[in-house]
Amino acid sequence: MEITTRSIIEMLPFEEEDKQWMLSRLDHLTPDQKSSVIDLIWSIYDAIYEVRVLELMKIAKLNAQYRGTSLPEDIQSQVNKEVKEDLEKNPGLSSRRILQEMQPLLRKLMANRQQIEEFKNNLK
Repeated sequence: MEITTRSIIEMLPFEEEDKQWMLSRLDHLTPDQKSSVIDLIWSIYDAIYEVRVLELMKIAKLNAQYRGTSLPEDIQSQVNKEVKEDLEKNPGLSSRRILQEMQPLLRKLMANRQQIEEFKNNLK
């Protein structure tokens, strides 16, 4: 599956109503707003991805230590592959704290467009 801004929005564990709200407004933002929103969405994805990588690497190290073995040489690529698959299948595994901090900012960025349109309509 190709990862796009829209696919990230769809896989993030936001309420379905919030996802649809974001998706419906994405194409109606100004170029600056759209750029900011896209950057923020990708930053959220990157942060969640990195948290999951760190979690799985810690588990792998603990398992290796417990078994008295060393980590495979390709552990980083194995973990990266597993995280990507996990996020596609189970986005709820992501860090809720990251999402809770970013969701209000994302909604605010996307709402600005609606406020501008309402202001313009009131001027007519």
